[in-house]
Amino acid sequence: MPRAKRSESEVKEMVCSEILWRKPFYSAYLDDEETVRSNGDDREAELNAGEAIGDPSIPPSNGCPLLDRLVLEVRLIILRQSLVRPVAIVPGPVHYKLSIGWRDKPVLPWYRYQWNDRRQQGFEEYGLPSYNGETQHLQIAWRTKPTVEQHREIEQGNAEGNDLNNELRLLDSTWDSEIQAQVGHYVCQRGEFGPQIINRAVILTSGIQGINLLRTCKQLHKEGTSLLYGENTFVFDTRGKSPYTHHRGIHAHDVFNANTHHIPGYPNPNGRPASRNQIARAIDMMFNKGIFHGSFSYRDPMMVFMRKIGRENASKLTSVKVEGFFRTAENNPRYKSNRPVGLARLLPIYMTILNVCPNLRKLVVHQGHNNALWDDDLDGAMGLNNEERVNVAVEKLVRGLPTLQSLQLGNYHFVPSEDEILEQWGKSLQWEGWW
Repeated sequence: MPRAKRSESEVKEMVCSEILWRKPFYSAYLDDEETVRSNGDDREAELNAGEAIGDPSIPPSNGCPLLDRLVLEVRLIILRQSLVRPVAIVPGPVHYKLSIGWRDKPVLPWYRYQWNDRRQQGFEEYGLPSYNGETQHLQIAWRTKPTVEQHREIEQGNAEGNDLNNELRLLDSTWDSEIQAQVGHYVCQRGEFGPQIINRAVILTSGIQGINLLRTCKQLHKEGTSLLYGENTFVFDTRGKSPYTHHRGIHAHDVFNANTHHIPGYPNPNGRPASRNQIARAIDMMFNKGIFHGSFSYRDPMMVFMRKIGRENASKLTSVKVEGFFRTAENNPRYKSNRPVGLARLLPIYMTILNVCPNLRKLVVHQGHNNALWDDDLDGAMGLNNEERVNVAVEKLVRGLPTLQSLQLGNYHFVPSEDEILEQWGKSLQWEGWW
């Protein structure tokens, strides 16, 4: 016998009764109102029922009915535990050696990420972020200005040396409750620019979890992406790694011979700077996944990352690190032509790209052990020494990023010598105190 068709009023009454029967649970930790009960009240249940059945007489909620049960602070705590890590993230190809084959097993590059303080060696999977929730111990390092107490200890000489690497460690270590680890403090001398502290700690962390959670609704996506891109630090290494195997950079010296209109901020062939319209078109092409990209745009780690995450997520970035070399050419006739593009020509391009990030607050620039000559000035025709050229590049970078609030030159895990720091950066260290 066919079931009788119910009227609209009967359906509404049944839905209201069903929701009223399932009383919502209220926790004193989530609701500060005076009337905190374990079974809720009828009026709120009616409001939820009205939302469920689309009753126009009952005002709908502004957000997700399920997420409204948790206050914003609690949701952010949960999302931060899943999406934010104290170690910087290096997006790019991660290499896996496949199990197929007999003698020469193929190596597959897969665009993922790795930790800044534990880079992949070849195709080894040791130390890569875990995606199944397993935790791993990881030693991280970061640099800070010395506190008043640390300044006093440095002046009084309350530091112990290390015979292996000549590091000076302050006697008092501290406990960091945020990363739940004991932190050692090491003195980094920089001549007239004052000492800095390199902090090191061993943390327990896991890979980023809950990415699929951001696809469930718009509210979670908005809150989660703000944390994922806004509270993590992303590293872009231009020094080269397989499949770009050159030891001094991923961009060959002839990369600017074609398709330069795809590169944001690259000068015109006549030497004039790019116009605003040219920069805007190049930025639009950088984010466009459906067009052909030239060699530079296809290989550059920052441009690839921006293209993958999109313009909206790129605007949420707050902390970025750039790694590379300033001098990439060798003082040898055989290798003078083999000179990849150095940071002196890359930083103006990155400055233009990072202007799409209105929330950018911190930038770190790190250079490795350089060669002898500049890739764009083999004969020294510019008349500038190494220190002056680095200073010009850093000054232009600082002045071209109006939202920047902090610049750090050098990202060291272990303490370098004072002579090494001054040889690399020289008077450009003055721009760290620009703000």
